[in-house]
Amino acid sequence: MKNLTSCLTLILTISLLSACKSHNEKEYTKGFSLNETVAEENDTPTDGPGATSELITRPGNVVLTGQPGHRLIPVYKLNWSKRSKEWFTGDNSFYQSYTFSSGSKENAWHYHYLPGIEALHGYNMLNISHYDLATQQRKNLFENPGLIRTVYFPALEPDTLNGMPVRRDYYLVSIYDEDTNNDTLVNMGDLRRFYYFDLNGDHKTRLIPPEYCVLSSEYDYPNDILYIVARLDKNGNGQSEVEEPSHIFWIDLKKPQVATRMY
Repeated sequence: MKNLTSCLTLILTISLLSACKSHNEKEYTKGFSLNETVAEENDTPTDGPGATSELITRPGNVVLTGQPGHRLIPVYKLNWSKRSKEWFTGDNSFYQSYTFSSGSKENAWHYHYLPGIEALHGYNMLNISHYDLATQQRKNLFENPGLIRTVYFPALEPDTLNGMPVRRDYYLVSIYDEDTNNDTLVNMGDLRRFYYFDLNGDHKTRLIPPEYCVLSSEYDYPNDILYIVARLDKNGNGQSEVEEPSHIFWIDLKKPQVATRMY
């Protein structure tokens, strides 16, 4: 394992958000066609590949958050496997950070992706559903399906940051939510957006302007700030290209409703 002491630098570089285009063909083809119609939640697909043009979804496992009354349910696309000739969905997976040891009193992050924040991802995750145990009400964070890259939510186990307890009360979502390059697909070839939601799944706020594609990020732990690198779609073709300019924004994770451009 990497020497933990050497990781205590002024700014911790964390690959929260990977590049908009992937060289892995399987990763790149994640997503769905706009020609697929959204089906009812309990619809049963017809057996066989290409037998249905409906976009059928299934819920994943319930995700526990650090706010006891609030639970998240990822919503996955139902996919057909040509190899096994079976229907399948994605599974909940979680990113971890090994920067700080759980034994550190000043910075006990318990291997969470960021202090106070866990990060969820999964193959062909199309939405995230919020459930309030007190009111017994459920809502989807997004009105329409999109291709969710990562969901950031309050960590279940309490962390400390710079000697102080840290608790989060919001969600952040990295998502491809529009066919920006007009190829009839919503996938990793489109521009990736970054959103804020409050604890109840309301007050949706786009943090990075829509003409940008989110690329990567760095975490500044002394200030509890997230720096986000995003590429400007200068030619307006709806996709990220390496010759286009990149800019840097910063978000205060104590109140992340606003992103400020710094470069």
